[in-house]
Amino acid sequence: MKQLIFIFLILSPVGSFAYIPQIDMIFDRLVKNQGKGTYSIDAEVTIDSKGQTFLTRENWIIEDIDNMRVKVAGEKDIKSSLSLIRIYKNGKRYFMDDDGNIKTLPLPEDFIEPAFFIRTAKRFEKTLLDLGVLPQAYTKMRKPPIDINEPKYLNPSFLKLSRAGGLPSYFIGQSVSMGPALWVGQDEFIIRRLRLSNQSEVFADEYQKYANSIMLPQIRTVKWGSGNQAKIKILSVHSVSLTPKIKELFSSKTFAEEKGKKESINSVPEDPVLKDFYSRFR
Repeated sequence: MKQLIFIFLILSPVGSFAYIPQIDMIFDRLVKNQGKGTYSIDAEVTIDSKGQTFLTRENWIIEDIDNMRVKVAGEKDIKSSLSLIRIYKNGKRYFMDDDGNIKTLPLPEDFIEPAFFIRTAKRFEKTLLDLGVLPQAYTKMRKPPIDINEPKYLNPSFLKLSRAGGLPSYFIGQSVSMGPALWVGQDEFIIRRLRLSNQSEVFADEYQKYANSIMLPQIRTVKWGSGNQAKIKILSVHSVSLTPKIKELFSSKTFAEEKGKKESINSVPEDPVLKDFYSRFR
């Protein structure tokens, strides 16, 4: 009899015995890996467009998801034709046009950067609701009472076991094959994959731990449209003090200072994929 039980356990799918924690516990563990304080991050972006490859360098200054700034410079063939500065503050995107006017727009629908820097479970939950990863009915859900003698865990239909990049993950969403969804690494509680409502996706790989408990993927692959792809590779991550000089970088005053150093800080070459990436994802 014992041999039969052993054989049954060996042959049965692992998933049928796997434990899925409560979703709020997943959020709590995940945001603990998203750091604290202010960071300066340098990255290299490779964008493929119709057989041509473009290379850019980005410097991000990130205080939190309500205060972010990126400065972009083209490399190689586009060194003299790509130059951008964007400030993301309290749900708005700021930039200066070629006439020197400061423009304000809502954050792009595909703006994925904040997902990797959310530091409270409540804010992460709200973000997933806004993205449509969590259904609005989630807000009405209540935890069932726990029987001390026999704990019972009730997980919603939109939380399942899955895989991302071949690794076991917690899947959050309505459908594994389409629609907005999130894959969270089962062991490390990190974002492995994020899919938006328009089917744009980001795949996050090769995580490393940096200062102030932040885990960041060394490689992120962004896919959108009809086979468009960009690869974002982290070059360096530094924790920085939020000095008055750093705070000024989140102010629109810095646009005038930067524009004084060069002809344009809002210039992208006339390549459709390159322009699409920097308008949709930045």
